[in-house]
Amino acid sequence: MLQRHAEVNVFLPFSEKDFLEQSVNFGGSKWIKLFEKIKPQVNIKYVTKEDFLKDKILFGFGGTIFQGYGRLRAIREESEPELLSLWDKVPSNLPGGTAHIIKKWSTPENHTSIDINPLLKARNIKPSKTKGGKTKPNNKPNTSSKNSPRLIRNMLFSDIVGFSKLEERHYPNFVHDFLQKISKKIEPFRPKPVFINTWGDAIFAAMPEDNVIAMAEYAFKLLDAVDKASVGKLSQLNIRIALHAGPVYLEKDPITNRDNYYGCHVNRAARLEPATPPGRIYVSEQFAALLTVHQSAKSKTKNKSAKQFTCKYIGDLDLVKGFGGQTVYELVKK
Repeated sequence: MLQRHAEVNVFLPFSEKDFLEQSVNFGGSKWIKLFEKIKPQVNIKYVTKEDFLKDKILFGFGGTIFQGYGRLRAIREESEPELLSLWDKVPSNLPGGTAHIIKKWSTPENHTSIDINPLLKARNIKPSKTKGGKTKPNNKPNTSSKNSPRLIRNMLFSDIVGFSKLEERHYPNFVHDFLQKISKKIEPFRPKPVFINTWGDAIFAAMPEDNVIAMAEYAFKLLDAVDKASVGKLSQLNIRIALHAGPVYLEKDPITNRDNYYGCHVNRAARLEPATPPGRIYVSEQFAALLTVHQSAKSKTKNKSAKQFTCKYIGDLDLVKGFGGQTVYELVKK
């Protein structure tokens, strides 16, 4: 592709050093040199920049997000995404592997597969062999052995705009009237978030990876609930909502003795929220990609709720508190 002067985007499922260890180094010094050679010539994107920590779900998540990135790019350019695979035709259930990605590609009519076996034979290269579809285990000690394995979660962070300007006499109205109205509006929603917490004017909710469409629906439900509750003495209140998807830890808080979510991606979701304009919903590129993949899959089953959302490209934003950049989209109802 580089020889054809094409734009090449490389997606790494986690930190580069761990990716090299897991997916490049076993091929020998030639593979390492090839990686280093092409690195300056391509655009490298990270599904997550954090460490691998032996969480193989990151390969599967990376494969899904990779497809979503392609579909998002196609939407922006008003074209159809095409999947081109190089495959040895060996079935495998390896999360994020070639066979797994092909299986999850929702438009098989837009897939071309190149059988690499003739290419290997012509170059007298013996194909790599795995046992039972499992990669060679990495026996290095896990630096976070006391932590639970990470989970992929869709996360919602929001805060009430105008809360800090409330007068003291209005706080009882905020709790017993404003929040009560919001609660009645969102309580019947199904599926419910697997986790929800509030502090002050902030609301944090989480749903499993496969419930990404439901999370988008929940965000609009919350937006509408706040709009209807902002009346009378609290009419100046508004809400901004940020959505993100990524690996997180689920741990019991030793102080409150309740489950809670931790990790860099919880922080990233929280840092995206202040960059969101009031009354709107901003989503990270990871969430937008995941949502696009699931909506594409739903549309193939002729589900009525499919493709009810679109992600409008905003650009790259610098997140608060020096948390780095983030490609952002606005979530819009069709």
